[in-house]
Parts: sequence; structure tokens; C-alpha cells
Amino acid sequence: MAKEGQKRIRPTQEAADAVPFNSGRWRVEGSMGLYLRTRARTKTYVVVRRVGGRLVERTLQARTMAAARREAQRVWSALRPDSGGERWTLAQCLENYISERTLRPATLRNYRGALDRFCSDWLRRPVESIMMDRVAVRNRIMQVQRDHGAGSAAMLHNVLSALFRYYRRYFPGAPEAPTAAVRRPAVQPRDAAPDESELREWWQKVQTLPALNRTYWLTVLLSAGRASSVASLRWTDIDLERHTLRFSVSKTAPYSVPLSTLLEAALREWQGVSAPGEWVFPGRQGGHIKPLRGANYGLRLEAHALRHGFRTVLAKLGAPLEIAMLLLGHSFGRSVSLSYVTANLLFEPAREWTEKVSQYYAEVLGWSA
Repeated sequence: MAKEGQKRIRPTQEAADAVPFNSGRWRVEGSMGLYLRTRARTKTYVVVRRVGGRLVERTLQARTMAAARREAQRVWSALRPDSGGERWTLAQCLENYISERTLRPATLRNYRGALDRFCSDWLRRPVESIMMDRVAVRNRIMQVQRDHGAGSAAMLHNVLSALFRYYRRYFPGAPEAPTAAVRRPAVQPRDAAPDESELREWWQKVQTLPALNRTYWLTVLLSAGRASSVASLRWTDIDLERHTLRFSVSKTAPYSVPLSTLLEAALREWQGVSAPGEWVFPGRQGGHIKPLRGANYGLRLEAHALRHGFRTVLAKLGAPLEIAMLLLGHSFGRSVSLSYVTANLLFEPAREWTEKVSQYYAEVLGWSA
């Protein structure tokens, strides 16, 4: 039997797929230091290079041969023995990090915004010099917490921690991430589910608003839609014949939910009095309205608190987890078990639960039958 280091495979996906599990490590031809490592149930790509007299092994995130070969070039170069560990500035580290990951637009804005706002003077500094200045990192995070609150400080802590860990993947000789010694600021939940008295107080004020605003908030309450998703609804997203509502604009992927009888009636009424057009909630200057903020109308509850409330009511009523996830547009791919669920087959069973939630709110808020 050949030694482990002598086993080679061609740099193709077919060759990688043909390698048996638990057969050791296979050298990928034509790629410096790239190996396919096999275990009982997994296959992963690694780069191995001698640095400072010792072998350094870095596990790649790539899952295909093509992606592994691209990533391996960057890792091999970064592990070169003459690297002083300061080849990247903080700005370069961020761009490299982003290039290797698929981040949601909001996450990308948060990452860039945190560094631009709170660490603009560090962007051109070598990453390792920042990592060595542990006191400065601690003081910067604490200053942001004092001046801008725990949420901003926690975001900065998250961004720096991610970048420092990423940097050490390419420069294993770099210092430990200084954020490991700084406690992440505790952030209170952004919203909490309202109790019945808060809901009644909220609804009393909503009833005094113009029809557009009132229908907007009612849609949020009875659909659990996010503020931006409801604000950007088109009439083509609402199928009054099939009794469904589709959120085409969503934080993750577009999704559909059953329309409850009460919400459908409210939307039909609004359609009858609103000006004809593309948008369910049209803006004054064209397009659709911006997401409404409850505080601007004297409301103590925001859209996300109502979304928390919808989920909490589902739990109180005994709805299965899968039904709740479907109604809130959550992904089923976060665990092996949930990934086996065929979501569209739950759509009609979920209709029963939208009706139950609507009836719960009708009783709490005193809506007449």
C-alpha cells in the first residue's frame, strides 16, 4: 500500500467524488499543498505547508474541487515562510473575508458600517499590529459602548472577532484575537412579544390612524410580516381567490403565507377605497411607502415586536414548530431533520393556524364577529 503522502488524484470533481471515504489523505495534482482529506463520513480539502520548520495545515471552507483550488492558492501564498504576518491591512482583511463568503446585504452593510464608523483610523493599519495592541482594542469597544450603546459595541466586537479569526487562518503565527479577552457587550432582545394590555393600548391608537396606516399595521399584526416586506407589497402579491399572500421582498428568500379571513377582509376593504395602482401601500411621491415606525405615530409597539407576538401566540396555541417556521418565512435548511420537510405540503395545514391566531387577536382586541 502506498504511503499516505504518495496517493494522488487528478484536480477534477469526478476524481474527488471517486475517492473512497476513510482512505486517508490524497494529494491534488497541480495545486501547491492541496490535499483531499477523507474520514469515515466526510471529505474536506486542506492545505499543508512547512512554515518555520514545522508543517502547518489549514482546513479550507471550499466544498468543491474548483473552489478548493482557488482558495488553496490564497492560503498557500499567505503561509509562505517569509511572511511577516502584516501583509494585510484591516481594510484588505475585510475585503478578502467578504470575497470568500456569501453575506446578506444587511450583514455586509453592518460590517462595513461598523468599521467605517468606529475604526476608520485603523483601516490602513496592518491587522497584526492591531491584534498586538490588546488594550487599544478593549478600549475602543468600551468607548463605543459608552458613546453609542451596547448594540453598536456588540456589532463591532463581532466584526473584529470574525476578521481576527479569519486572519489567523492565513497567518497561523499571528497573535490570539484580542477580542477573546474582551467580553462581548450584552444586548437586550430587540423586541419582546407584547402582552394583552399592550396590544389593546396599541390597537386603540391604531384605530385613530388614516386607512392606509391602519391597514398597514393590521397586515403586520395578522401576517407576521417584517416592516419592509409589508411596505413593499404589490397587489399582485395578494391572491384573493386562493387566499394567499406572498412576501416578494424579504430578509431571506421570498415566501408565501395563507391569508386569514380577517386579514383578507381588511385588504379587500382597503382595495375598494384606495387609488388603483401597483402598490398596496403607495407612497406620496410614487413607489411604495417606507416601512412605518410606530414611534412616529405614538405607538409603543414596532413591527418586529408584533412579529415576536405572532410567534408567541402560535406557541401558546400549540402550533408545531414547522408550521411556525413556514408562517414566519424561516429557512428549513438549518438542521438535517428540518431539511427533510417539504414546506409546500404544509401550506394548507398552516391555514388553520393563521385563522387561530387571527381569532385570538379578535378576542383580545374585542373585534366584533
